[in-house]
Amino acid sequence: MIILEGKNGKSKVLEDLINNRLQNRNVVILDCVGVRGLKVPKGVDHFIYNYSAESAIDIYNTGWFDAYDWVIFEINMDAEKFKFELRRFMDLDKNSTQNFLVTVQTDGDIKMKFA
Repeated sequence: MIILEGKNGKSKVLEDLINNRLQNRNVVILDCVGVRGLKVPKGVDHFIYNYSAESAIDIYNTGWFDAYDWVIFEINMDAEKFKFELRRFMDLDKNSTQNFLVTVQTDGDIKMKFA
């Protein structure tokens, strides 16, 4: 699982990652932030929901997104709340063959971590 954290510019980094780094276009973005105008290639599905991180995980657990190789949760929860929710995302990652990326709101510069 990849964790993308930072204060500003995460969407641009995410866009670059999808467009230039992922060799696979079988990607879905579950966007709970409402990033409009994200420029991604054909084959990448971008769903905007007005839900919490918990609800985003529940939506994922419906099975609607099983066919995707990459699932990106654009949730931007703060770092303290994410420490609490990280276990739920780690369980998804552990119990799935899919790849996950989660965005997290922090006060610092943009960093990419692997969990």
